[in-house]
Amino acid sequence: MRKILILGFISLAILSSCNSKKYFKPETRDHIPAVKHSLNSKIKFLNRKGATLTNSEYITKNANGVVNLGKDYKYINESNKYILASNTNGNLKVISKSSKESVVIIRLKIPVITASISGNIIVYLLEDNSYGIYNISNNMKLWEDKSQKVFAIDTRVANPIFVGNSIILPTLDGKLLTLKANNKSATTTIYISAEKTFNNAIILEKIGNKIITASSHGIMTIQNGIENRLRLQISEVIVANNYLYIFTKSGKIIKTDMNLKEIASIKFDFAHYSVVGYYNNKLFALDFKGSLVVLNSNLSKHRIYKFENIDRYTFISNGRLFKNQEVISLNNLNYE
Repeated sequence: MRKILILGFISLAILSSCNSKKYFKPETRDHIPAVKHSLNSKIKFLNRKGATLTNSEYITKNANGVVNLGKDYKYINESNKYILASNTNGNLKVISKSSKESVVIIRLKIPVITASISGNIIVYLLEDNSYGIYNISNNMKLWEDKSQKVFAIDTRVANPIFVGNSIILPTLDGKLLTLKANNKSATTTIYISAEKTFNNAIILEKIGNKIITASSHGIMTIQNGIENRLRLQISEVIVANNYLYIFTKSGKIIKTDMNLKEIASIKFDFAHYSVVGYYNNKLFALDFKGSLVVLNSNLSKHRIYKFENIDRYTFISNGRLFKNQEVISLNNLNYE
């Protein structure tokens, strides 16, 4: 099987910084308060929904996991009833939250990149850009299809979402497909951008009647068939309190409304954001060289803290920052 280049958060920040040959060097940085805890295991895998630990436990964006995923499995996604986990052999495990036991292992033969589950229906996307639908009530694959070849992707691949009776699936080659569980023909196809590499969606959310999506090359909102787009080089995007916060590869942070109209912005020259988060009306933006910027939601105030030994598995979850097995409470960090 042809391999694709898969780069994660820190790798992309390093690649971006190497292109510019300049780094973020704030004049003053405060030390992190000493209130820390430790994880029992190291983080071995990250995706858009959570982190998998070496002991096969996991952490989601909102809380600690409730089951052990099993040896060599990594966390993919979950619903209110089930947890999805996969391994490098292309097995997708469905685990019941109530019994904490495996319901079924779907043998797809190619590693799973993303998947989502609603009721008994699973939609999945594989490493070769194949995608399909599986029904766990009768253990049957309903259909499978394949999009175009890709050569390099960002590991922050957005998960498919269920919208009413439809499924919106982001492919690795930069398309948004609107699908039905019982019909593999896409009802609509929208291109996020047309770049040849790193074109996959890194965010896909539905807020009210609006769909928000972005790749490394631009951001788009869709409502009632009307598209709003901004083309810029993006490190990350946060959706919070009906606002969008766009973190660019030039070090700029932009606050917009849901139609991408700019409200405020601030720039930290040569910052390359590897991890960002939003908690208690505060923004957190970590440069890959070790400076953590804490801002208020209006971007009018900020404070910079000094971090050390940032690794590629640094992760923010529910008011906590995880790095190198350390757990740091974001409650202790302020913008004043």
